[in-house]
Amino acid sequence: MSFIFGKYNISKNQLASQELPQMQKALNYWNADDSGLWQNEYIGLGHLMMWNTPESLHEKLPFTNLGTKNIITADARIDNREDLFRQLKITDHTIPDSQLILKAYEKWDNNCVKYLYGDFAFAIWNPNKEELFIARDHMGIRPLFYYFEKGEFIFSTAIQGLRSFQKVSTELQDNYEYDLLCSTDYDNNLSIYKHIHLLPPSNYLTVNRQGLNIQEYWDFDASKSITYKKDSDYLEHFQELFNNAIQSRIRTAFPLGAHLSGGLDSSAIVAYGLPFIKEKNLEFHTYGLTMAKKHHGVEWPFRDEREAIQLVSEHLGIKNLHFIDLEGRNYLEDTLKLAELGGGPYTFATTLLTLNTADYVSEQGVRTILSGGLGNYGVSWKWNNYDELFAQFKWMQLLKNLNQDKGSTLMNVARFMRNTYRTKTATIDKEILNLLHPKYRKDAKNHMISSFSKGNFKSNNVKEQQIEFLKRVRARQFQDSLVSISNKVEFRYPLADIKLLEYFIALPDEQKYNKGINRLLFRKVTAEKLPKYIAWEHKSNVYSLPQSKVHFKQCFDDVEHFFIKVDQNNLLEKFDKEYLKLSLKRAVENEYPINYQNLIYKVIIYLNFLSTQQRSIQ
Repeated sequence: MSFIFGKYNISKNQLASQELPQMQKALNYWNADDSGLWQNEYIGLGHLMMWNTPESLHEKLPFTNLGTKNIITADARIDNREDLFRQLKITDHTIPDSQLILKAYEKWDNNCVKYLYGDFAFAIWNPNKEELFIARDHMGIRPLFYYFEKGEFIFSTAIQGLRSFQKVSTELQDNYEYDLLCSTDYDNNLSIYKHIHLLPPSNYLTVNRQGLNIQEYWDFDASKSITYKKDSDYLEHFQELFNNAIQSRIRTAFPLGAHLSGGLDSSAIVAYGLPFIKEKNLEFHTYGLTMAKKHHGVEWPFRDEREAIQLVSEHLGIKNLHFIDLEGRNYLEDTLKLAELGGGPYTFATTLLTLNTADYVSEQGVRTILSGGLGNYGVSWKWNNYDELFAQFKWMQLLKNLNQDKGSTLMNVARFMRNTYRTKTATIDKEILNLLHPKYRKDAKNHMISSFSKGNFKSNNVKEQQIEFLKRVRARQFQDSLVSISNKVEFRYPLADIKLLEYFIALPDEQKYNKGINRLLFRKVTAEKLPKYIAWEHKSNVYSLPQSKVHFKQCFDDVEHFFIKVDQNNLLEKFDKEYLKLSLKRAVENEYPINYQNLIYKVIIYLNFLSTQQRSIQ
């Protein structure tokens, strides 16, 4: 994980000498390991390096190929290096990933991205074409923002680089505060700003004298299918892809870490990764997110993964197991820091856990964390085909499947019908509307209903639904990258591996769900390495709700003072102040099941943005 940035004056106006250095200064809040700048009269590229892979330790960017004069700056980890060495006939296997990308570009031109696997965002200036080529990885793990107006193209890994230009407006999309509160920002192609754009995942863009062109180079394909004669063949193929996904992501010159929650996703990654980690003789740490013991049995609802984590750890013989809790952390300070690192008022409160983890693991010198992130939406998706059967009028098969699920058939049918109704009718949480001032509630409700309708699945086909869901989730996955780099920590996601995801989507239905068991194939994979209880019986606990409650309680007075201050600055115009006070109170009381902390978090994020804008105007 590194930062890239640059500016291109398409009309060939002189590039001011201070513009790239000012971007570099704005972006280097994390004390980069190395930095570099290149520019000519009208275009410039920059780089802030975070060392992680062995090859990155001697990598210098921007890099110029003296033969072709092409120049690259890159934030990239390429996972199919061996394939590229063979295809490009490269004998020096120590070259850094950026030079590998450049060689691929010089062989395949814009189609180079079709040969690259990994997490990446990069920019290549081709002086012969007088064209800037920029690409982003399939799942959008690495971000790339840009501004394009009046013949000026400016790009950056993070918003802070674009904000260094006074001309770049940070005006939010219309009614974004409603999307923020309701988490209905479904459009993958939008940033939260009107004038700052986010290059979508699996897309590249070109900028030249003719203008800007964006092209999608890859997409999921629901029409593909895989059929084997034996169940064991599906298992073996999955294991092969899973092993490759993990092995390619442990390439680091520093101690390695991994999340370990006791659930299927993280436990499977650790179990399958251990042989490769031992083979490379890497120092290895695992981290479990839990609550301090003094809260056991006190907080509602109390859920903790400590016992499951210890069971997995003992079974695998893990030595360096760490438990991370939120004791001593200030919820308000963390929330405000998250907003600044993320570049604005984004929606995911769970990124707070990313911040806490990155702070902790950096103390052991760990720069890579293997995470089960995106697993729940991919190969570990809690799959069922109920919608598809219902739409095709295959009601007897639907009833049979519901009968096989845990619980009574009647209860399962009632749950399915309720969930179907909620999905199709855009139910609005009254607690969200109550937070708003009465004069804004009608507009907010109409906007939310419109946003929810966009969020409804466009198809009843279960594969197409999963693809839609994956696309929504990946649209915001980059936030972890922007947050963790402040500690020089990179999160890597083996379960977001494209080859693994393509394989899973193409599998027959019965390999994913059968006789009331979902996540079927992945459970079989897990059972090969882990205790039966973890693979087949254990239900992961949602620790984020009670944990955020404790986190919130520890600085309740600070949060109250924050709201008093923003009220004094006349920033609560759109909110019902009395209901806001009531929500604050309920956020720390055990009898209220609604996650008020998450609502308050979103309000703080939004008000902090308004406060920052207000100060910049003054």
